[in-house]
Amino acid sequence: MKPLIHMFKTENNYYFYDVNRNENVHIDEEVYHSLDKILNGEIDEISIDEKFKMQFDELRREGYLSTNRIREIKHPATDLLDTYLSRKMKMITIQLTQNCNLRCEYCPYTENNGTERKHSNKKIDFETIKKALLIFRDNSIDNDNVSVTFYGGEPLLEFDLIRKTVDYCKELFSGKHVKFSLTTNATLFTKEIMEFFEKEKFNLLISLDGPKHLNDKNRKFYNSNKSVFDKVVKNIQVMKDSYKSLFNNLSLNMVIDPTTDLNDYLSLFRENKILDDVRVRTTILDDYTEDNRFKSLDSFVEQYCELENKYSSHIFENKELTDERFIESLFFRKTQDLLEDIEKTNSLGNVGCPSGPCVPGAQRLFVDVDGKFYPCERVSESNKFNIIGNVNEGIMIEEAEKILNIAKYNSEKCKNCFAFRECGFCINSYEKELDKVKVSNQMCESRRNTFHKKLINLQTIKEKKYNKSFRG
Repeated sequence: MKPLIHMFKTENNYYFYDVNRNENVHIDEEVYHSLDKILNGEIDEISIDEKFKMQFDELRREGYLSTNRIREIKHPATDLLDTYLSRKMKMITIQLTQNCNLRCEYCPYTENNGTERKHSNKKIDFETIKKALLIFRDNSIDNDNVSVTFYGGEPLLEFDLIRKTVDYCKELFSGKHVKFSLTTNATLFTKEIMEFFEKEKFNLLISLDGPKHLNDKNRKFYNSNKSVFDKVVKNIQVMKDSYKSLFNNLSLNMVIDPTTDLNDYLSLFRENKILDDVRVRTTILDDYTEDNRFKSLDSFVEQYCELENKYSSHIFENKELTDERFIESLFFRKTQDLLEDIEKTNSLGNVGCPSGPCVPGAQRLFVDVDGKFYPCERVSESNKFNIIGNVNEGIMIEEAEKILNIAKYNSEKCKNCFAFRECGFCINSYEKELDKVKVSNQMCESRRNTFHKKLINLQTIKEKKYNKSFRG
C-alpha cells in the first residue's frame, strides 16, 4: 500500500505532507521525484535506487511515510451526541418568513434548479416560536449564555414577531444572558426599529456587496428600480449619527462577484468613511448556476492573487499596505489560519472523521417557518435528509447522527484523501438532490486544491521567516 502523503513544492524547496503525522517534511529534489513517481504508480519501491531506499527507511524509522488509513469513519462527538443536544445547545436561529423584499441574482431562493425552496409568503406563527424556544431552553441547561438570532427571507418584514419573541425570551431565559442578533438586507429600518434594537443590544449582520454599481448589479428590490445601495448606506449613516451602540454592534457581509473587477471594491471604503469602524467579512461567490453566470474571470483570479501577495508582504515583511480595510477582510482569517500552523500528531489511528462537521443543532439550531429543525440555516430546507426534528417531537438523535457522520457516504474517498484532517466538509457540502446524499466530486477537488495551496503558503511563510531549509 502507498504511503498516505501529499507532494508539494515552494519556489525554493521540496516537501511532502504526511497525513498520519500531520506534518510537512522537507526533502531534497531527487527524493521528491522518487516519491512522486511511487504515488503515481510509475515505479514501486523495489525498483528504486539503493540510496533512496536508505532515505525512505530512515524516514520510516522517524515515523513518516506510514500507509495507515482510517478504518472507520466516526465523528468523535458521536457517543456524546445525546448529551450535546439535550444539555449544551448554544444558539437558535428562527426563520421568521420565507418572503423577501429583494430579489438578488445569486440568491438560491430567487432562481434555482428545484433543489432549494423558493420565496413565498409563508411566515412562522408565534406559537411555533414558543415551542421551539421551550425546546431550546430545556436543551441548553449547561450554558449560562445563549443566543437567539432572527433570519429570513427578510426578518424585518416581521418586526412585530421579533419584538414579541424578545419579550418572551426575557421571561423564558430568566437568570441567563441572552444575546440577540439579526441577519438583514438593511433596507426596512425605521426609527422605531433602530430604537428597539439599540435598547435590546442587538448584533446586526448587514449585507452590502461593494460600491453602488456592484451592489446594485446583483441586489435589487422586488418591485422597485430604486438603489438598494443608497438605502442601506443611508440607514447605516442614521445608526452612526443617532444610535451609537447599535452602530458599534454592526457587521457587514460582503459577497464578491468574481465576474467583476476586484479592484472596484476598494472604492467602497475610499468613498464611504462611515464604514471605517465597521467590521467586514467577505465571501467570494461560488458559482452554482448551470449557465456559469458567476464563473471566476481569469483577470479576477489574477487580481486576487496580487492582493494576497501584497497582504502577505505587509504581514510578514512589514511592507506598507494601502486599502488595508478591504484587503484585510479578504485575507485576515485565511492568514490567521496559516499562522496557527498544523499540529503534529503520532497517527490517524483506526477511527476518525474528516474535519468539517459540527454537532448538528448544538452550535446553531435552525427552525423554519413550519417548525422543522435543521443543523443550521445554511442547509437546504427542501432535502428531507437535513431535518433533525421539529417543535412537536423535539430533536431526533438518530437523524442528527446521520448528519454528524455524513462522511460515511464518502467513506473510501475520505479514507484515502490527503486533506482528511482539514477538509471542512459538512452536510452543506454535499450535492443537494432531494432526499438523497450525493458526494460532489467538484467540491472534493476544491477542498483538496485549497489545502494544497495552504501547505505551499505555510511553508513559503516559514521560508521567509527563517530563511533556511528545515524539516517540519
